[in-house]
Amino acid sequence: MRSIKKVKQVVFILIVSILTLSFYSCTYRDEKTSSIKRLIDETDDPSLNNEEQKNSEDTIISDSEVSYTTEKVYIDFSTPYATYSIINDGYATLYKVNRNVANFKNKTVAVNAGHGTKGGEKIKTFSHPDFSPKLTGGTNAEGSILSSAVSAGMTFENGMTEANANLVVAYALKDKLLDSGYSVLMIRENDDCRLDNIARTVIANANADAHIAIHFDSTDNDKGIFYIAPYNDERYLGMEPLKSNAQNIRKLGNSIIEAFREMGEKIWKDKGTLQGDLTQLSFSTNASVDIELGDKKTELTAEKAEIFAEGLKKGVDKFFE
Repeated sequence: MRSIKKVKQVVFILIVSILTLSFYSCTYRDEKTSSIKRLIDETDDPSLNNEEQKNSEDTIISDSEVSYTTEKVYIDFSTPYATYSIINDGYATLYKVNRNVANFKNKTVAVNAGHGTKGGEKIKTFSHPDFSPKLTGGTNAEGSILSSAVSAGMTFENGMTEANANLVVAYALKDKLLDSGYSVLMIRENDDCRLDNIARTVIANANADAHIAIHFDSTDNDKGIFYIAPYNDERYLGMEPLKSNAQNIRKLGNSIIEAFREMGEKIWKDKGTLQGDLTQLSFSTNASVDIELGDKKTELTAEKAEIFAEGLKKGVDKFFE
């Protein structure tokens, strides 16, 4: 009897152990699945703050039905002009299209939703790589040796901030570029990107073939679409890297303006260009454009964001063609 009782105890312990292991195995699988889903969801959540993103691992999408993978891209301080940056503890996200997709382009476009760095307007970086003063005014005054690391941006007449509007258009553009076979480097995906204008530009220089910074102008006269062309002054155009890159900047800008013109969108003064001296242009080594999609009077709806994104995508097509 004592022997039978002992056998029953052993069997009972084994059953409990098996059930316990099974429970924890299922729980682990559920947690892992939930964690992966959360990471993928966070990639597309513009409200996610930067600290939460830092505490999560890279999201690598390897399902054969998905056409891209994603990875974090940090500033590389060995690349030219990286050491000019001050706010640089954040990262961009590279959406890399798989080579086996039918319309694979083998090109990467940096999509930079302008502004969106809390406190960035209080911190200053050099306006030019050679430490010379700005030759035109704007957010930062003419003659400024130092410029805001990231300005705060304006507010539309309807109360929406420019930073939020830029992000809405950036997400729409990302989707259209990916659908067209381009890889996309998303510079900002939340409301507090810890990358100043130089860091954003340097990361785009190193990881993209073209760089589009999305903005709306601070005027209130419904001026239409235009881009900032390099200021036509030999002091500015003779400064590297702009000296070697101004033609690329104009080519991308003109391609985008022409695409919007063909779509029937309003172009500022028909020409669609305004000469300026911007930090982005001063530090860019690739085709790099600050595009102004409207001003304070612009009513940004979901439908209008899609139109803006379509025009930008068509402009990219024209540039690479």
